[in-house]
Amino acid sequence: MNSKMLSRQGLSAFRQCVMVAHRTLATSAARPADAIIFSGDQDKSEIYPRIGDRDIVGWGINGKPDYIDHVQFPCPAIRWKENTADVLALRAKEVGDWKAMTIDEKKALYRASFRSTYPEIYTPTGKWKLTVIGVLWCITAALGVQLFFREFVFGQDQLPFTLHKDTVHDWNEAALERMVRTQAGHLTGPASMFDYEKSEWKK
Repeated sequence: MNSKMLSRQGLSAFRQCVMVAHRTLATSAARPADAIIFSGDQDKSEIYPRIGDRDIVGWGINGKPDYIDHVQFPCPAIRWKENTADVLALRAKEVGDWKAMTIDEKKALYRASFRSTYPEIYTPTGKWKLTVIGVLWCITAALGVQLFFREFVFGQDQLPFTLHKDTVHDWNEAALERMVRTQAGHLTGPASMFDYEKSEWKK
């Protein structure tokens, strides 16, 4: 009796282990909370007030109803413009013969679905200028703080000896002597340029 109970318990434990492993090794990706999978009118009532009167036409980047111009995801999830009367008239006209449409109408139809063309996406935006300005501003602020502390907070006797004009040369000489004494950089550094047998710098 006990052996039967143990075998049943072992079998149930094995089944649970297999189920956990199956869930762990599942290859299906998790769906975002606002992915474009409608389960009813409630989802539409939550999404459409945010995107306006725009058609949801694809998956986009991650299933969210957002418009993003990206060369690796050429099909946004929603159209760029809302369904105005002019846009709807163009969409009704595109069902027919495209030869009857003018070039301007075709361009307007494209702009209704997409904000930018590929050359416009690849065009530099100049955002690097803001980055350079931000970096220069941070450097200027840091130098300003350093000068303020050096001038108004610390006195000349409180500055580190490496910042004194009178002692910085002596400190450099002492640091170089210490590097030679400890054979620092014996391959390509100061120690490699010193002749230890003659106790002088190599010529």
